[in-house]
Amino acid sequence: MNDARSTGTGTNDATLNSGAAPMLVDRREAARLLGVSPGTIDNLRNAGGLPSLKLMSRRLYDVRDLVRFIDCQKDCEVGGNGPVPTNNGGVA
Repeated sequence: MNDARSTGTGTNDATLNSGAAPMLVDRREAARLLGVSPGTIDNLRNAGGLPSLKLMSRRLYDVRDLVRFIDCQKDCEVGGNGPVPTNNGGVA
């Protein structure tokens, strides 16, 4: 018997409680993952270069956005000084 219950979000409790990496992280963890200071995370967010989500009173960052930011920085280094990525597709 499968005891994974549906949560109504397209996932199940077994997926949510599997010990997988978190989807959202706070600014300290985002900074640790990128190897920068929490202040740099704030500066990137304020410049529009790093999207975030305010959930209740917490400012959180999607790990997938952090990976996209890294990928864009790699592309910008290879291609010169390109634009900083934004969450609306524009230039910061």
